[in-house]
Amino acid sequence: MAFRQCLSVLPLFMALGCAAGAPAVVGGEPKTTSTKPPTARPPIVVALVVDQLAQWVYDARVSDGTLAADSRGFGRLPHHVRARYTYAATDTAPGHATLFTGALPAVHGIFANEWPNSSAEHGGLSSILFDGSARPITTEGLGTGTSSSAARFLVPTVADRLHAVRPAAPIVALSLKDRATIAAAGRTPTLALWWDPQRARWVSSSALTERLPAWVGEVASPAKIDALLMQSWVELVPGSDVDAAAGEGDLGGYGTVFPHRCAAAKVPGGAFRASPFADEMLVDLAIGAVDHAPYATEGGLLAISFSTNDYLGHLFGPESREARDGLRRLDRQLARLFDALDGRFGAGGYEVVLSADHGVEPLPERRGTKMQNARIDPRALGDQLGATVADPWILPRKPLVTAADRARFEASFLAARAAFPIAHIYAPEELAHCTESSTVPRSVCESAAKAPIAAGAYYLLPQPGAFVDTLYVPGFGTSHGTDTANNQEVPLLTTLAVDETAGNSPSPTIYATLLARALRLPPL
Repeated sequence: MAFRQCLSVLPLFMALGCAAGAPAVVGGEPKTTSTKPPTARPPIVVALVVDQLAQWVYDARVSDGTLAADSRGFGRLPHHVRARYTYAATDTAPGHATLFTGALPAVHGIFANEWPNSSAEHGGLSSILFDGSARPITTEGLGTGTSSSAARFLVPTVADRLHAVRPAAPIVALSLKDRATIAAAGRTPTLALWWDPQRARWVSSSALTERLPAWVGEVASPAKIDALLMQSWVELVPGSDVDAAAGEGDLGGYGTVFPHRCAAAKVPGGAFRASPFADEMLVDLAIGAVDHAPYATEGGLLAISFSTNDYLGHLFGPESREARDGLRRLDRQLARLFDALDGRFGAGGYEVVLSADHGVEPLPERRGTKMQNARIDPRALGDQLGATVADPWILPRKPLVTAADRARFEASFLAARAAFPIAHIYAPEELAHCTESSTVPRSVCESAAKAPIAAGAYYLLPQPGAFVDTLYVPGFGTSHGTDTANNQEVPLLTTLAVDETAGNSPSPTIYATLLARALRLPPL
């Protein structure tokens, strides 16, 4: 069957204790699990995503003590599964869509972070969830410009399925990114918020809501936001290694050494995403949502995607002092969130599932092989090919009408592969017949959604360890988006009972299965 969803972990699913009465974390040490008393209240499920938290990074931060095993944050989640994405498009939008649908990109249709759009700025690319009919919603009301929606999703999300079964159950989704929030929120959320770096404010979309509740403007008031933009970020535990290591990028004056201050950057709202204060405000908003939505009586889904780890990795690298301090601070914010939930629902009164949307490559300058030519500049590659590069897709700027047009375009690939670290470029016809072809890797086939293929887009697969430059700071930082273990392997941590010996590296589609079981929804 084409694009079969990963069901090889069915024995693991059978072992999941996801219904009421499943083991849950109890406050205090040592960590133990106990059976919850029966309750008539519908379940409360907290779905957490730490953007770009690779398994190799998580292991390193546990090993070096950045994340203590007995912490009240990550340490509150006793069950650990090492999961692995089976597809190559290991980016934020495909990853979140996979986590919250249980499907693969070729099935759910979210095939990249960005896609060409004639009305967009910045090289004609806009969010993959761009919706020209949607308007931004701010705390002041309906804003100007366009926004995003869930219209591109080809399958229902867990939130969609929850709303269909229990319409009164609150669904709250929060992140710094629209593509993370909307994947978790589905089409009919109670509240969906993300960060607008240009406005330096939290926003939603008219496709999802008519107005933001008044409490959002109180929790995330302009005064509080502006104070965080002015605040200096210093390390909790000063590192002894080089602060400004080779390859780290300076985001418009944000700097490469501590202390960092968002207000010093050219776009303070953009720098805010790469500061731990963003995670802090996400938790503030989450606690506010819990206090204003009927979770205590209706149960429901609270989803938070912490994106700061991703921005820190892109700018400074996952082994940087900034990335380490960011995870240490996130651990404290998780503890604050769990303590607040304990106070409202009781220890063990809710379930938690945490994973990542993708991993990350080390900074090229830190690799043992000193892979200096790892970054593929999408602008330079696009100019050489006469195409728009929307990682991992290459879309010709002019339609290839004739066979001669097609031949000339594909002939340019040879020079491109000599100039850039490209493993292969797959043609639309190859992608359209992936399941019948032995020439296209499974990881690419599972990434190949119908929409870009129908548009005549080609698929770009970098060499192992290489990646398409994010252009946050061109020529600096690192990224992901390929089928290497660094990018595909992620931790999955949960309060739910899982058989941690039932094989290694199940697909992260297990995340949606866990959420559905915990919410007592019909099986996926």
